[in-house]
Amino acid sequence: MLPDRATTNFFQVDGELKTPEATHLIDTHPGDMVLVSYHGSHWLCTPEELARLLRSASTSDALGRLLAERYEPAAMEPVESIDPGVVGRVVITDNDEVVGAIVEGPLVWLGTTVGEEPPTYARAPEVGEGASPIGPSRGAGAEEEAGAEPAAGEPWYLETRFPRQVAVESTTSLVVDVTRNPDDGPEVSTLLTSVPTGTEVGVVVQAKTGFEIVGPSEGKLVVSDDSLPLRFQLNATAPGTGVVRVLFFVEATALGAVTLEPVIVEAGADADVPAVASSEVVSALSVGAGRPDLELLVLEESSDGRPRYSIRLTAADEALGIHLREFGPIELHTDARHFFAEMFSDIEALSLSTSDDRTQAQRLLETKGTYLFSTLFPEPLQSVLWEIRDRITRIRIDSEEPHIPWELIRLSGPDADGSIVEGKFLCEYEVTRWIPGLGLHSDLTMKDFGVVIPPDSGLASAQEEKTFLTGLATPDRVITDVAAAVPAVLDALASGIHDVWHFSGHGAVKDDQDPNRAAIQLAEGQVLTPEQLSGRQENLGKAQPLVFINACQVGRAAMSLTGLGGWANRFLHAGAAGFVGAMWNVHDNPARDFAQAFYTGLLDGNTIGAATLRARQQIQQYQDATWLAYTVYGHPSAALASGGD
Repeated sequence: MLPDRATTNFFQVDGELKTPEATHLIDTHPGDMVLVSYHGSHWLCTPEELARLLRSASTSDALGRLLAERYEPAAMEPVESIDPGVVGRVVITDNDEVVGAIVEGPLVWLGTTVGEEPPTYARAPEVGEGASPIGPSRGAGAEEEAGAEPAAGEPWYLETRFPRQVAVESTTSLVVDVTRNPDDGPEVSTLLTSVPTGTEVGVVVQAKTGFEIVGPSEGKLVVSDDSLPLRFQLNATAPGTGVVRVLFFVEATALGAVTLEPVIVEAGADADVPAVASSEVVSALSVGAGRPDLELLVLEESSDGRPRYSIRLTAADEALGIHLREFGPIELHTDARHFFAEMFSDIEALSLSTSDDRTQAQRLLETKGTYLFSTLFPEPLQSVLWEIRDRITRIRIDSEEPHIPWELIRLSGPDADGSIVEGKFLCEYEVTRWIPGLGLHSDLTMKDFGVVIPPDSGLASAQEEKTFLTGLATPDRVITDVAAAVPAVLDALASGIHDVWHFSGHGAVKDDQDPNRAAIQLAEGQVLTPEQLSGRQENLGKAQPLVFINACQVGRAAMSLTGLGGWANRFLHAGAAGFVGAMWNVHDNPARDFAQAFYTGLLDGNTIGAATLRARQQIQQYQDATWLAYTVYGHPSAALASGGD
């Protein structure tokens, strides 16, 4: 009988395997421990220990030889005579067949190879075990070995390792690590970062299509030569092209993202199409500047063909102890696009003719807001937000979920005597949105406006808007009237010189069309669509502009052919620092006043978050829904850079 301390949760590896084959086998097998057999000897190792060993090996090295040159093999004990108190790393046999193992303590270093003794590691805990998933730090002897610091400015790479092809219903390890010497193998994707040594990087794995995460989906790495890799388990659920996204954060601020598209095949089949991996790198300059009080990371995925999402909450106040705390998942049981399109239509149809109409309309909006709060946020998240509602000012919502009007959500909860009362809409805080994985910009320059307002829009207030913007010109600020014609607009975008873009007029989104074809009407019936922000037009991002499209419905997003689509997504991926647009049809006069108050607030030195809130408050006097309609993407603390005025 095996001792109580013994485990059978391991898998055997032939020590003759060369580095690439061994790495692949270890990464794709879910076993906790690895038993390596080589020339009659055995070594019991954690996947993390082997990953570190193999990283520095050449492709021709045999795994068993690497171990034999460095470490004592495990002791061998027959099951019938094993001492129940035996310690160390012990292989238990029954008639020469391995039936169990005891794994206590580190691998024993031989001390016979050339060079200093390497660091020893205790077993690296699995992500979610409670201990830090980066593993223990090195002991004193190993610190001496580390002696010489790397060259100043030498970059770090965040490395993800996952097979290009997996079998359906198999469970495969996704390995995430930090290194100065990234592997260039076909199963490895890297993200270059210039964050300093010692930085703690949060890692969140999002299984978007074709996979489910088994166990924890987040962990932490410390940017260090001592850091051990994180290992996440992904179960392939359906054949086809899967999509997995790995997001990296510093203090919940995006550092970058890697998107993997492995091919899922039936067992024993070969894929006909190659797997794809892409990465988005964030400048380290944008990390950590002016953190909002609250950050909500919304991650969408699919389960049995139905969309669902989870929310991870982070509070800047460390006393609250909230860092990427997960809530959900929340399943959407109806078509979200259709549901919210109908909601927006209801809002647009509100009667505002009399004082009673306007009072009733306001109450209807409040009811819609509290309904969204109670249905879109899980009860534990509702409780947290209600409890800290008076301790927060700035909020950023990072979301690829394309339909939900987060700004329209209204908090509610119990008062001191237990009665349910209503609080603020989220947009009554300094709230902005962003797209996970994209770099945030904390500085705006606002020295060169490109203004596009068709003369034939029929909107009197749009021309007044143009007059206001023209009046912002100073010796240090240029206001350019860009002709409202497609060739002129495309050329101006391609020039990359304008750090503010302002469009005003008519816009529309049809439920049955790709959001990348949502139109802004220019002069003489011409239209501009998001799909035109490609090729040379992507140079618009060179100036990191703030983009304001003061036209109906352009703030809406939706899923396009290849992912999140719409105006905001296209401008932000091209490099824009911020985007402002309306989710439903807005009225002419309040739209004009919102724009004027927004720009005035920014030029007075307010942050984007504060300028947006000020503009909303200013147009509430109209008693319609326009003040709720605007969605703003950007760093809520972004403001006019010194010297920008």
